[in-house]
Amino acid sequence: MGLPLAQKLDDYVAADRIACSWHGALFDIESGTCVGGPCPGTALTPWPLRVEAGAIVTA
Repeated sequence: MGLPLAQKLDDYVAADRIACSWHGALFDIESGTCVGGPCPGTALTPWPLRVEAGAIVTA
């Protein structure tokens, strides 16, 4: 679908979880494993990142 994780800018990371405000899914920030919501047994696809001038960007 290509929707952003958050409906409000930067409103998708809380402590050690990434949240999808569209589906209510919660993911472990280290592993990407679904820990709550409608996605049991799944995980986010890893995406390569790098830090560039103090900002995190996709590699």
